[in-house]
Amino acid sequence: MQNFGLESRTHSLGFAGLDPSKIGNKKRRHKMQKNKVELMGFLGGDAVVRTGKNNKQFITLRLATTKSRKNRETGKYVERTQWHNLVVFGKLGEFAAKLKKGTHIEVEGELQYSEYKSVQTASIRVYSILKLDRAEKAAAEDDFDETSAEEEAA
Repeated sequence: MQNFGLESRTHSLGFAGLDPSKIGNKKRRHKMQKNKVELMGFLGGDAVVRTGKNNKQFITLRLATTKSRKNRETGKYVERTQWHNLVVFGKLGEFAAKLKKGTHIEVEGELQYSEYKSVQTASIRVYSILKLDRAEKAAAEDDFDETSAEEEAA
């Protein structure tokens, strides 16, 4: 397991060698921890409706996020795409079930790890979805024409 330099920070906060579950009361411990993920990207496929062990439906989505950087040697931009597994339950799942491939969304949720057949996977349990796609423009014949409306009223 990687350290990420947390030992020195823990020590500076006065928690070195202490069990975090024994520090303060539950309310205070809760404020000291956060598991929050915010992602913005494009869906790689249509929403998939699945049924869990308790016969409750949930939705799975695949979200692509892309980051680009300039290669110092070539001067060209290089893109790196990462794929994220999203899981949506309840009423929000009803909305998520209608999302299609290519939809631009922003999601907020929490990171969850699970293990199945000795393979560990990460997914994000989604708590909010914001659809960022712009509304399609109406066709010319669908536009409201004031002159024809005035003629019909007369």
